[in-house]
Amino acid sequence: MSLRGDTIIYRDRKEVTYKRKTTVGVIETSLWNTISDNALNPNLALDLSDIFAWTVDFFGLEKGDHFTVIYDEQYVDSISIGIGPIHAAYFHHRGNPFYAFRYEQDSVMSFFDEKGESLRKAFLKAPLKFSRISSRFSHSRLHPVLKIRRPHHGVDYAAAAGTPVYALGDGRITHKGWDTKGGGNYIKIRHNSVYTTVYMHLSGFAKGVRKNMMVTQGQLIGYVGSTGLATGPHLDFRVYKNGKAIDPLTIEAPPVDPVKEEQLPEYLEYIKPWKQKLDSLTRAHFFNRDSAASQESGQSPADSVHTPAGEPALPESQEYPLPVPDNVPER
Repeated sequence: MSLRGDTIIYRDRKEVTYKRKTTVGVIETSLWNTISDNALNPNLALDLSDIFAWTVDFFGLEKGDHFTVIYDEQYVDSISIGIGPIHAAYFHHRGNPFYAFRYEQDSVMSFFDEKGESLRKAFLKAPLKFSRISSRFSHSRLHPVLKIRRPHHGVDYAAAAGTPVYALGDGRITHKGWDTKGGGNYIKIRHNSVYTTVYMHLSGFAKGVRKNMMVTQGQLIGYVGSTGLATGPHLDFRVYKNGKAIDPLTIEAPPVDPVKEEQLPEYLEYIKPWKQKLDSLTRAHFFNRDSAASQESGQSPADSVHTPAGEPALPESQEYPLPVPDNVPER
């Protein structure tokens, strides 16, 4: 077989373009299903859950909760290849409104609310005050007791028995008890819909700690021990992001400081058109929905009643070219 011929391969680059998009979504069952049912990019669900991780309980969404988003989508030719930045978002959850605006402070891009408060809460650097790392996150570690290689999806902090262990951040205790797989006494805390932390080999639990109770960042939850499969006293500390184990030492600590006082006037002026756009999109969606319902019932839109039941299919994302209309600024 001859490889000679007229076949020529060219290497080329295609320009990635950004299209400004907006969408309004109404929750029926879950954020993921709402995004999927309306043929939106699935990365939008991941980005929204990350932005609102500390304010919206995505495990406890209710039918009728709704969101509005202004974002960029990336295209090569006419093919979507991903989501660009979310510029502004609104989430109405359990009767409470939550705004998020993308803003750069001290060369770090983060999200703040309509008052300039950060949407994120930081984790402690470690759940212990005095310790050393004796074993790191690994996908294949020789287990000191079992003498076999298996994943160690956590960080071991060596410390004296009885050393206090603190909650890494605010959250709810979802499990407290004995881990039959070798973890001994352990506590699991769900901090939000994204992050969960686990504390293993505890010698005991702090007084009053119980399942389903809320804890605050830095609250005493237990004490270092060697229960379960352990050769000595230490804390096996694990972090899960969206259900997947991640290296606790690589957690990005987002800024939690609010917009600085000297920058606040500029920030409030900057977000004003973004907020107006979010509000107008939300009002337009529900007005159109009520108008359609009123035509069927013979009511006027003003007489129609909002009910979560029987939501119509959501509209497709609206496209409009850059720059954004209504004087929405670029940043």
